Amino acid sequence: MLLLLSDEKESKETLSKLQKQQLSSHLVWVLGTFYKDFQNMEANKEVLDDLYEKFPHKWINEFQEKRYD
Repeated sequence: MLLLLSDEKESKETLSKLQKQQLSSHLVWVLGTFYKDFQNMEANKEVLDDLYEKFPHKWINEFQEKRYD
């Protein structure tokens, strides 16, 4: 959440690096939920757009239950 509140370019780069990793559907949903809530800055909208490009929209838009396998 702190990275989304920051205006610093490095904060958004950190989020972009996180999204380059293989993430679980639950974590993608959590990130997407936060990104949608913090679209007050153009940079945050870009991070959300990037998430949509890298992962299935269903993972972002629909609740993804955490599985403890």
